[in-house]
Amino acid sequence: MSRSIKFPALLLLIAPCLSETAVAVVVRSFEFNVPGVLPSSEPDISFFNNGGAPETTLYSVSGGLLKQRTFGLTGNFSYLYPNFLENGDFDPSQSLVMETRLRVHRIAGTSPGQAYFQVFDSLFQFGLYFAENALLVPTSTGFFSYGLDLTVMRTYRLESPGNSSTARIYVDGRLVGTVTAPNARINHFGFGDGLTPGGGADVDWDYIRINTATAVPEPSTFAAAGLGLVAAVATARRRRRAV
Repeated sequence: MSRSIKFPALLLLIAPCLSETAVAVVVRSFEFNVPGVLPSSEPDISFFNNGGAPETTLYSVSGGLLKQRTFGLTGNFSYLYPNFLENGDFDPSQSLVMETRLRVHRIAGTSPGQAYFQVFDSLFQFGLYFAENALLVPTSTGFFSYGLDLTVMRTYRLESPGNSSTARIYVDGRLVGTVTAPNARINHFGFGDGLTPGGGADVDWDYIRINTATAVPEPSTFAAAGLGLVAAVATARRRRRAV
């Protein structure tokens, strides 16, 4: 009695050859390389200001930095896209990577939000908040706190897979914690001084980047899968001849 390899079995042979890679899409990148050009110069970026002071006295761009100077002020002075009542461009099924490099000269107390960078993807809130001597990350139960010297220029990064509340937090490339993000229903990002009331902060932002990614099969794996299929068929033919 001859035996042949059925199609599901072929898939089992091929499956180990398949792998995925993430194709990144830059949703937004602020590099601050043009002196005097503030984020609000982009048509879809709004500047929220409920403190009354002119934007140009609160923020400036020079030396490749966005210089936030809100220490001692009470108000929310932040850059938003879009505003809180509109829908943004984030697909919650895609992975999210948000990264910034900054240093804090001075900040008023331990309340989060006087220097912040956050993304809402319609399902969850992912954020990097800065307070006195600590990085704070919102979680489903409060804040994750990681103590460090904020006056040093450092890189902060948050990574989360698609459709997931899990987020990994990195400081200067080192994993410092994993959190469960709070639920959210809006689609939006923002950064700057977002705390009202508050005491403000003086911060130098080197860059701000938001990427999303979709997992797709690597092109080389299609070739590997094809070779696996050929080998499986050849094996099946040899078995039939031997019986």
